[in-house]
Amino acid sequence: MFELYGQDAVKRQLYNQINKNEISHAYIFSGNPGLGKKTLAGQFAKAIFCEGQNKPCNACKPCLLVNSKAHPDFKVIKEEDKKQLSVETIRNMVRDIYIKPYLAKKKIYVIHDAHTMTAASQNALLKVFEEPPLYAVIILISQDDKKLLPTIRSRAQVLRFLPNKREEVLEYIQKNHNIDEKYANFIANISEGNIGKAESLLNNPEYFSLRQNFIESLLCLQHEKSHCFGIAGFFEKYDINFLFDFFSSFLRDALILKVLGDELRLINQDFSEKIRAFCENVTAKGILASLNLVLDTKAKMTQSSKENLWILELLLNCWEELHGESHWSQV
Repeated sequence: MFELYGQDAVKRQLYNQINKNEISHAYIFSGNPGLGKKTLAGQFAKAIFCEGQNKPCNACKPCLLVNSKAHPDFKVIKEEDKKQLSVETIRNMVRDIYIKPYLAKKKIYVIHDAHTMTAASQNALLKVFEEPPLYAVIILISQDDKKLLPTIRSRAQVLRFLPNKREEVLEYIQKNHNIDEKYANFIANISEGNIGKAESLLNNPEYFSLRQNFIESLLCLQHEKSHCFGIAGFFEKYDINFLFDFFSSFLRDALILKVLGDELRLINQDFSEKIRAFCENVTAKGILASLNLVLDTKAKMTQSSKENLWILELLLNCWEELHGESHWSQV
């Protein structure tokens, strides 16, 4: 069976198609980054080529060729350091696809970031989808299949990758990383079912110390407004995506403790006592309003270059909401 945590429904469907020799000419693997779409595409290709009994066996010549990125009938189509898959790249692939396989019965193409194809690129690909060679298998890797033309989606099997269960992420962490249980639980909680995200966080040596320092600074929001300026300094030095994750998880936990008092549902369980003390000095309405401000600002930040002003205004607004003194215009 495929070596991938979770995605059991997708793995089962692909495995059954291999066993029944009912492989489609086109697939769309759709879902957020980090859910294993590229990994499973490579394993699926190996299983199609595999000459062993338990596919993929990882021991036969075709499997070894795929593992070493040397199989002549397995092509990965991607653009390095570009925001779009160009029409020329797709046209080159289309020309190549009509050349018969060299070693195998199938010729497999995996197109990374298919959602970045321009309309011209997708139209260039559509010809193959309409009249595919019998030996061709095309796998589109996409964050959002709705960004692909309806005519492409209708001619492919769309397999959607869903977030893993929290227990699956925790099991993966415990098997592959030797870390303290409280940190393993935190990563399992904050990764939102995404093993790729969990792995990325675990491999960042600064992540836990940054989280510790930033949440300690957020606790100061229960005190004087001047602390907002110190917190804003983090956003000038560190990854804002990490900081927004910390910020939103902190406020979420504060709201749960303020309203429900349930520590078992917290993301930052190692901060439960400090967050509970924080809640004594702020209002539930203010926590909820601040959480909405953080999420709204995070969404808008991708469209604005005025980061410093946006962050400081966000923090000042949050302080006033938390203390029931809001009179600023919302971010």
